[in-house]
Parts: sequence; C-alpha cells; structure tokens
Amino acid sequence: MKRLLIGTIAFLMIISTAYAQMTVRDIDNNLLMQVSDEGTAGSLSLPSGGDPSVTANKLYNKNGSLYWNGSELAESGSPDGDWVVSGSDMYSAVSGCVGIGDSAPSHTLDVAGKIGINHKQIIFLPDQVDFNGSLFLGDGGMELSHHSSNEGQLNTALGIMALDEIDTGYRNTAVGSGAQRQNWTGYDNTCCGCMAGYSNMDGHCNTILGAYADYLNNGGSRNTIIGESAGRNGTLKSGNIFIGYRAGYYETGDSKLYIENSNSDSPLIWGDFANDRVVINGNSTHNTNNRTLFINGSAGGTGDWNNDSDRRMKKNIETIHDALGKVMRLRGVNFEWKETGHHESGVKMGFIAQEAETVIPEVVSNHDDHYSMQYASITALLVEAVKDQQKIIEKQQKRIEALEDR
Repeated sequence: MKRLLIGTIAFLMIISTAYAQMTVRDIDNNLLMQVSDEGTAGSLSLPSGGDPSVTANKLYNKNGSLYWNGSELAESGSPDGDWVVSGSDMYSAVSGCVGIGDSAPSHTLDVAGKIGINHKQIIFLPDQVDFNGSLFLGDGGMELSHHSSNEGQLNTALGIMALDEIDTGYRNTAVGSGAQRQNWTGYDNTCCGCMAGYSNMDGHCNTILGAYADYLNNGGSRNTIIGESAGRNGTLKSGNIFIGYRAGYYETGDSKLYIENSNSDSPLIWGDFANDRVVINGNSTHNTNNRTLFINGSAGGTGDWNNDSDRRMKKNIETIHDALGKVMRLRGVNFEWKETGHHESGVKMGFIAQEAETVIPEVVSNHDDHYSMQYASITALLVEAVKDQQKIIEKQQKRIEALEDR
C-alpha cells in the first residue's frame, strides 16, 4: 500500500492483483471521490450531499442524483439496461410496464398527457381523478379544463377539432372533423360527419348524422337529423326529426318533421309533433284548416276510404228531415280553381261552401274564414232525398191508377 500527501489533501492509492482503487479525501478524512478498477468494469463514486457553493463546471451527487453544471443528469432508479439501441431503433425485450409522465405505470404503456405526431395532438385521455373514460383521437378536447375532476366525462371524439371546446359536457360522441366542435356543456349528443352539430354549445340528446347536418343550431335538444346538410341553417330548434339530403335546411321551429331530398320548405312529408298533424307535399301554410292529415294534391288508391260508422259509437241518432227540400236548395256548380299551384287545373264539379252552409251546415267548416266541405257526408242526404222523392212518386202513382179506374 502506498500513501501520497500533497498539501492538505490526502490521496490513498491501493494497488492489488484483484483491483486498483484511488480514494480522495479531505483533511478531515471525509470521502470526496472514489475510483475503482474492478477488472472488466470500472466505477466512479461521489458522496451524496447538497449543492456546492459554486455549481458551474462541476459534477456532483445531490441526494442520490447526478448533477453537472447545476442541472440534473440522471435520477436514482434510472434505466437499468433493459433498453437496447440498434441503429435508429430502440426497444426493450423485458416484460413490464412503461410510464411516460407516470412514475407508477400499471399497463404496458401509461401516458399522462397527450400523444402527438409532428407536433399535432392525435390522442388525449384527460387525467381525471374519477376517470370514466373521455377519449380524444385527433386534436379535440383542447378546452377541457376539468382534467382533475369528475366533470367532462365519458366523451369520445374522433377527428380534427372534434369536441374541441368541450368543458363540463359529458357522454358525447363526436366523429368527424369539427363534429360538435363548440359543444361546451352539452350532454348525451351523438354526431357523426364533418362539422355535424358544429355550433351546439349546450344542447342535449341530439342524434346528428351527415356532413354539416344541424350545423348552425346553437342550443337545441332532442333532435334527430339524418342527411348531408339536413337542418343546417336553423338555430335554437328542438324536438325535430329531419331525414334526407338537406331536409329541414331552413327550419327554425320546434317539433317538426321533414322527409325530403332537397332544401324545399314544402317537403314530401311535413309534420307537427306538437299538434299531431301531417301534410303530404306541403307544410302548415297549405293545411289552413289544421287537419290531422292534409294532402296538398290529388289522392287515390285501390280500395275504399273507410270511416267509423258503428251504431255503438253514436248517439242522438235521427233520420235527416226534409232531405229532398235541402237537396232542392243546394246548387251544384262547375268551376276552375284560381290557384293551380295548390289545386288541380281544369273544370271541376262541386258546391260553393258559403251557399251550402245555409242548407247543410253540418258538412261545412270555417277556420279563419277559410271554408271547406265534407262531400262524402252528402251521400246520406241524397239517400234520404231519393226516398222522399220515391214516396211522392208512389203517392202520385196511386192517384193515377185511381183516376184510370173511374
């Protein structure tokens, strides 16, 4: 063993056939550094402590972590050689868990935060305390502020800017670029298609399918809208069902039905759920008498139209009085409709409702000064009129026969 003293620092070098070791200590025999030759490997040991008075250009051990020039180089518990670098590849053949931003991973890969490619977010799972699975595939969820609470849960977004501004909204599903982008507090919405449900900030229970479908509706709820640009321009509408390409495009009301293949406001089928009305080939402006079913055009079929006529369903039953006299006071007319856009063209046959009202008001309706008639009911009047006329004929026949017998 050899000992070499220089100034106030003592160097102790021990050389043996097994290994060589150099130890540096201060005047008080405190270890400053130890270098060991261990045959096939060597090591450098630094004592653990705090920051030196001057950190510039210094290598030191601070509480078990290695520092250089005031910056940490490696923590205790750093990689233990399981990772292999092969050219441009890096892999680990050891089973276990990997954490990125997570010091206690429990899965093969646990990532705390967002995953991106080329500086663009592609996967985001908010780190909520009571995590119930919001998932963003794309760069959505950028405004989700409640990362550490149980709000904003159970959302699924797939697409650029899908559910981009979601805050406390929950149980939403958005598929497509910009789908439900401005949804902030809405819930239970399902939107599929580029920009589908784009503007709806706080609506709920909407089912939207189609590019730009329900695009400008900024607060409506309980809508079912299917078709490219269906319901696109209407705002603050709720309880609607639109089916077809651009069906209900301009509709701003609630509880409406549109089945159509264009942006026409006179669809093939229009309905009003609030009042239980349906119009074929039109809308409410055509159904001026507010019929439950109104057909804006001709109608027909291979069978008869049946009306309820069960005696057990009726009361105050009386035979029509003065049927023949009423028929005699009615005037049958030929006419043409002035507005052929809503009525068939050509010469028609019928009655004038205002005239008929003075004779048979039971079959005339007047709604907002718009008259209509139930033509089928007049059949009963004609039956009784024929019977009255037959009685007259039979009475006259008897008188003729009596005259002939004289």
